[in-house]
Amino acid sequence: MPRFPNIAAACWLAVALPAVAADLPSCADTKVKLPEADRQTTDDHRLFERPVVDYPAGTDPALVDDYLALSVGVDASGRPTCVGGLASEEGLPKIRAQLAAAVPGWRYRPFEREGRAVAMQVQQPIDVQILPGRVVEVPPVRAEDTSVTLVRVGCFWQCAEYAITVRGDGWVGYRGLRHVAVPDDRAWKLPAAEVAPLLALARDPGLWAAEDDYRAQVHDAETIMVRVDAGGRRKQSLVYPASHPAAPIALRRLAEAIVQRTGVHRWVYLSDDTIDVLQKEGFDFASPAGRDLLVRSFHHRHRLDEAAILRLLELGASAETAASPEPWTVLDIALRERRAALVEPLIAHGVLMTDGRPDQGKIDAAFRAAIQGGRLAPVQRLWRIAGVQSNPALTYPDPNEEGPSPRRALPVTLLLERDLVDKAWEGFAIARWLDGQGADLSALSSRGTGLLSIAAHADDPEFMRYLLARGLDPASLGEREFMRFSVRHGEDLALQMLDAQLAHRPRGWELPSDFLEVAELQGWPRVIAWLEAHPEVAVRAPRKPCPRAAQVASKSESPTSAASRCGADS
Repeated sequence: MPRFPNIAAACWLAVALPAVAADLPSCADTKVKLPEADRQTTDDHRLFERPVVDYPAGTDPALVDDYLALSVGVDASGRPTCVGGLASEEGLPKIRAQLAAAVPGWRYRPFEREGRAVAMQVQQPIDVQILPGRVVEVPPVRAEDTSVTLVRVGCFWQCAEYAITVRGDGWVGYRGLRHVAVPDDRAWKLPAAEVAPLLALARDPGLWAAEDDYRAQVHDAETIMVRVDAGGRRKQSLVYPASHPAAPIALRRLAEAIVQRTGVHRWVYLSDDTIDVLQKEGFDFASPAGRDLLVRSFHHRHRLDEAAILRLLELGASAETAASPEPWTVLDIALRERRAALVEPLIAHGVLMTDGRPDQGKIDAAFRAAIQGGRLAPVQRLWRIAGVQSNPALTYPDPNEEGPSPRRALPVTLLLERDLVDKAWEGFAIARWLDGQGADLSALSSRGTGLLSIAAHADDPEFMRYLLARGLDPASLGEREFMRFSVRHGEDLALQMLDAQLAHRPRGWELPSDFLEVAELQGWPRVIAWLEAHPEVAVRAPRKPCPRAAQVASKSESPTSAASRCGADS
């Protein structure tokens, strides 16, 4: 993320809604912990114009953070109740203060959990732009000779790629390119009321003042191309990434409006609307084309419409795909994304079959995906499915090894990894169950990662205690992780980790130089007594500060020996 100098003082805020005088309290002062909504979910519920932070013309784009978001507490009706921090590498207090003044006027469509409206902590995205440094005459924009076009092309992670054009008379043309539910050419008509806002945006002076090309040195981002043809004149701008701060906000606003007004998402992402149209056209859902539609509907794993997918299966779409060297099925995505409602229907529709028979490769891949999903019930369900073997494999080839020789087999336990936003992760339960099936708990990946590191990353002390009790070596954690986890979870766990380390190293080892200091600060008398009772376990000598003169090595002395004279690490 770009770093900020004191540029916040040079920018100001434009918002669609006027500021409201009443200040909201800080979310830090509230005692109730609210569930959190991510940026995309927040923006999907927004009922106001997204706020914009404007930077003066000529600002270096490298100094602008194009990924701003403001944390806001929202009640069950969608009304803001508190203002949190600005999600940015720097504090940007001036921008936050200006944004906070407008927050009381914001409104959201109510957020729901399990069918009822709930309060939510949201991350509201904030648009940024560098104002154009020129003024360009805007040509007449008339319905009879104007069209607007949006082209989206992708990223490494299967972003939707398509082109859509809207003419002033309401004609819409769509072409699906890649990673869309329906990759056909489509045409339909929009009412005049939907076209008028697009024509209004096409008249924005900021759009006509835009440069032809905006590119940043980033990777794996979406590119958009926005074009307006009006009265024989054409304005076309390519923007990469789509949120490039130097691009006038008018380009992004027009792109968003084209998507919203045309309803193009019915062809990009599978929905009931997609199925309704295809049914009217007589689409054969039981055909190979129906199976392909099902597979494409999983391209966008964060936008899976479970109801539409289940309806597609009910209409006869097959989930069985051809065999491949790297078995992969849509079930893998459903398991990783914890879409429990899709698991049994997909299995029933042949997702683990090839040519009518259970495919061991697909079964093994789905079992691994269930482990990655972090829920025990699907792991146990996949374990009961037999192919050539009575159960799925408990190992898999190391994906980080290359070459013609057979790759090292790693235990499936190393696939456990907690997504920190997943509050219901069942990694400990899965590991304990896999232990009972004979899986190896002690192995390390080629990068040195083991289950202890996985438990530490998950911040799960019970998981850690179980692994230590099973004899795992805490040295695999590394010194810093060892200390950090000990401090976080108390003296009992610190003692257990020391005992486990000693069991593997009876002749002793060295602890970090500040371990004793940490133990004293934490008030751990038993740990201090343990260290005194085990002289074979040394605490590394702390570094001695070097006088400035001693830091400078003479011409005949190496920097390494100069450092050693001061007791510094070489």
